[in-house]
Amino acid sequence: MKVETFAAAVVGQMTGGDNKGTGLVNGEDVLLESIKRPQGGGIRGIDATSGVERIQLTDQPRRTMSGVAVSVRPGRPGIVWQLTLKDKVAIARDQSTLAEQRQVPYRGEGWGLCDDGTQLVQSEGTMRLVLRDADTFAEKGVIEVAGGWWSSRRLGELECVRDGERRQVWANLADTSWLLRVDLEAGAVTAVADLAPAMAGSTAADRNVVSGIASVPGVPNELWLSGSGWPRPVKIRLAARP
Repeated sequence: MKVETFAAAVVGQMTGGDNKGTGLVNGEDVLLESIKRPQGGGIRGIDATSGVERIQLTDQPRRTMSGVAVSVRPGRPGIVWQLTLKDKVAIARDQSTLAEQRQVPYRGEGWGLCDDGTQLVQSEGTMRLVLRDADTFAEKGVIEVAGGWWSSRRLGELECVRDGERRQVWANLADTSWLLRVDLEAGAVTAVADLAPAMAGSTAADRNVVSGIASVPGVPNELWLSGSGWPRPVKIRLAARP
């Protein structure tokens, strides 16, 4: 399968807020992300223009929270799924209030999470993607992402996207300035994206740390990114390289 190459350019930035969240995802009129406070972990919703907090819950004492996904299906209320990094438990939340509804145990670490419209996709700090039921969080399958220079790396934050009818996921390669796009049906990498041009102005020692990725609704190849390379989340556009 042909692997496309993209380069990122910053085309916007939130006017306020900070870069302290993890696991960015589109919610109901806000961007949701995990947070860490002195009293514990939690979740917040921020305005996509101003970065201002619209809602915040700090309800997971002594836990480090990570990936977040919004799961909407016909016939049931929306579920916000949230991972814990090391505690091996997922939190199911009400989409409107973000109140915790239940906890579900799982194996391994929890890094990135997204919903492709049919299932949840989870990363765990390896080159595996774990496929999960969006209602129960039960494991359905595993995709081993291999076959290129990225094989010895680790997949971090995720964002599920569509390319026509194909279900794909953008995945950050942890501690690098690269994203991979993985086709979930083929189990293969279809594109790589170089984020270095979008990080060029950063002086942060750990500027390669990308902690959140969220699609810009209705705009193909535009993403919100958060991480240590920027003081506030930025909007990037991915342009194909020849």
